[in-house]
Amino acid sequence: MPKVVLFEVRVSQLAETTTEESVLKAFEDKTGVKAKEVKLLKDKEGKSRRICFLKYEVKEDMDKVVAIEKLTLDEVEVKV
Repeated sequence: MPKVVLFEVRVSQLAETTTEESVLKAFEDKTGVKAKEVKLLKDKEGKSRRICFLKYEVKEDMDKVVAIEKLTLDEVEVKV
């Protein structure tokens, strides 16, 4: 079975309270496409590092996310 290539987008400046689920929903609501995977980075104590990665199977879906100029999530403007 061939390996699926995923296109990755880094999202930073998240609120400390932001969850993987809220990131998925916000980006799906804004772009109309759903990420294949999301990974919120955390430190050893489980505290958010305020960065996550979204992965898409289709480059055009990733391009829609990268094209976002502004997105506010949990009252914080995030950086794509």
